[in-house]
Amino acid sequence: MKKILLLFAIMLIASFSFLNAQNVVIECNEMSDQYTKPIPFPNEKADCEMKFIGAAPTQTTGFLSYADWTPSACISYSPLIVGPYVGGVLEKIVLSVSDQANYPLYTVGSAKVWVKHSLSGAVVYEQLFTPVYNSWNTITLTTPQTIPATGFVIGFSMTFTASCPSQTGCETYIRSFHRSDQAEDPNLLGGFYYICSNNPDNYKAAVWNPVTTGNLALYGVVTGCNFPDKDMAALGVSFTSPNEFKMRNELYTYSASVLNLGITPQSNFTLQLVDDNNNVLAEKIVPETVASGTGLVVDFEYAAPSEGKLTLRAKVVLEGDEKPNNDVSGPTSLIIYTQNLIKYIPEQRYTNGYYGLDDMTSCAIGYLKSDIEPLVGKLLTGIVVGFWDAKGIEGYMDVWVSNSLEGEKLWIENHDPPISGYNYYKISEPILLEHVDTYIGWTAKTVTGTPNIPVITINNVDPRVNGGFWVHDESNGWNDRNTDPAFTTKGNLLIIGLVRNNISCDPVTDLEVKYNDDCEAVITWEAPEGFAGNPFNVYRDGVRVATKITEKTFTDKDFDATISHVWYVTLVCEEDEESDYTVVQMPKCEQGIVDNVKTTFNIFPNPSQGNITITSETVFNTVEMINFLGQTVLSQQCNTNELSLDLSNLNNGIYFVRITSENGVAVQKFVKN
Repeated sequence: MKKILLLFAIMLIASFSFLNAQNVVIECNEMSDQYTKPIPFPNEKADCEMKFIGAAPTQTTGFLSYADWTPSACISYSPLIVGPYVGGVLEKIVLSVSDQANYPLYTVGSAKVWVKHSLSGAVVYEQLFTPVYNSWNTITLTTPQTIPATGFVIGFSMTFTASCPSQTGCETYIRSFHRSDQAEDPNLLGGFYYICSNNPDNYKAAVWNPVTTGNLALYGVVTGCNFPDKDMAALGVSFTSPNEFKMRNELYTYSASVLNLGITPQSNFTLQLVDDNNNVLAEKIVPETVASGTGLVVDFEYAAPSEGKLTLRAKVVLEGDEKPNNDVSGPTSLIIYTQNLIKYIPEQRYTNGYYGLDDMTSCAIGYLKSDIEPLVGKLLTGIVVGFWDAKGIEGYMDVWVSNSLEGEKLWIENHDPPISGYNYYKISEPILLEHVDTYIGWTAKTVTGTPNIPVITINNVDPRVNGGFWVHDESNGWNDRNTDPAFTTKGNLLIIGLVRNNISCDPVTDLEVKYNDDCEAVITWEAPEGFAGNPFNVYRDGVRVATKITEKTFTDKDFDATISHVWYVTLVCEEDEESDYTVVQMPKCEQGIVDNVKTTFNIFPNPSQGNITITSETVFNTVEMINFLGQTVLSQQCNTNELSLDLSNLNNGIYFVRITSENGVAVQKFVKN
């Protein structure tokens, strides 16, 4: 039974990492970077190759797996990046398999390559092969596979048997997979998926980059490709230390990866880190040259200012890009926490799963008076709950806070079923924590019987804490699993309370950002009423550039004026708590784009859904529309003081209208909605 629960744990952890972009460390088995061996590329000829490893011969390293596991691995071309291959035919699969020499305690059972049309889809083709170790293996498909627009996944699986009964004390390791050396190749998302099963249909996969370095030494040989001349595709966003609690206003590194799917090498393109509303959080111009068929990873530093769910995407901006549909990657989601947490776990990771007990299951963690003492007087503002498998919950779910397990709820809110992984629930009216017992929990209708799905998530690696694993069932009522000897499953629940200081701190007002003649950003604002003596923090692209200044103006000089930026200002309250804020986003600076010019004009209506009229007291000669990337999306010559424009073909967003007259240049912000 313990082995079954452990296998469930392994599979779900990997699944959650895929669905929520590496929010937890996958613990399928051990890894090692100690084994290295150069494997030159084979000379396979075709129209093109589907691969994430470099075009040059690559130094590869062995990825170690315990001998009593049956692993699979694959590379994935999502619908966003499969375009140039659609309609082509996969004729061969080429992979490098690590050696089994000097490991007599295990034998290979079987090996196969396989094809799917999506990561979570069924296997549409598989073919057995006999692996040749320390070498590239070329498997010519008996039935070549046509590549659809829905995506394409190429993988392989190997089964093993070991003479030792378990991995404990067993020195037999399987160097199942070769992967490219990070010095040669960046860790491209999609380049290494690991599955804790030799059956890809039981799909619980983990994005193994960048948990381990390099891309999988596996690729497909394809005929009938159709590559455009210019096409940069955004693959996704990853981050290091996925188990770490990411705190608000703290700087972390996020890595965006891109792939050149065009024929022409590209450089000096723009790569952005954007949120789920396409707001630019950070931006860089990439000077490196990215050859056709290769990729690049760019690091961004960003400090999230608010608690809750943060969704990040990579966005690439390339002038003349022929395939804009793949310019924005799929989402990477994580939870941003506050500095004070109610929790019994040091890391946000799963190590085991537990079944729902009845049709209605409740779980909670309990903080007694002695536990809650450091947090008394602060505000409980949100709750995070980790769920093992969302399929284990049917219908609605209640999240709640109470001073006793059976008593009246201080706060309860009904929600739709959760997702597998971490779920954030905001408390609309924060709860003042007092010197009393405090319980945080959830109640939901869970799947019981057959099939039974492990719903409850626990971390059983950490010391078991009394009150860290309360579960309710009809037979026993509320029971602390960590103190009851009748229950062998122990651990601490992944239920976390987010706590902030109880301080009222209003945001600044009248925030403005202007470029001066030297392309420096001049930022001005006003203090809210009642806070005239408080200092301010100034941020650019989420990074603090001025700390606790008392003036209500700041000139930011040390930034790249050739790309767009975001500025905001917070009011610093007691205990260094910071206010909320509004963001001002500016395009790249161009000489002549300043506000103190003699030419003035009006735009109406503003905002507008399409048609606008521009009027000015003086005759203007040129009208230009500039987006937040600094790109001119419309330019029109004229000789008038009134002009009507149809902008219905523009995307919704914020633009700058620039008019030029003999008196100079004037710029105004315009919103298309």
